[in-house]
Amino acid sequence: MTSTRVATRRTFLFASIGAVAAGAAASQAALAATGTCADLDKLAATGLRRSLNFRPVAPDPNRTCKGCTFFRAGTETCGSCVLLSGGAVSPGSVCDSWAAKAG
Repeated sequence: MTSTRVATRRTFLFASIGAVAAGAAASQAALAATGTCADLDKLAATGLRRSLNFRPVAPDPNRTCKGCTFFRAGTETCGSCVLLSGGAVSPGSVCDSWAAKAG
């Protein structure tokens, strides 16, 4: 493999990662601006959410995204989850990877 080919793949990879990160940031900004999460029922069916058994409403009020170490607060009604690559979650939702915040 030539060094030009490796450089081209590397450039493409970094550009792709940058585009995904920019898209996630723009999505979070849009959510923060509206103050609400997207249609969480629709989001619950996507691949990663399905594999983590994401539920838009937590059955146990003591185990919600708001109390999870992976949750990042955004607005009062919408935050993001590290495990979902920054994807939108409501503070009252939950998944099987819930872990209590320290302290």
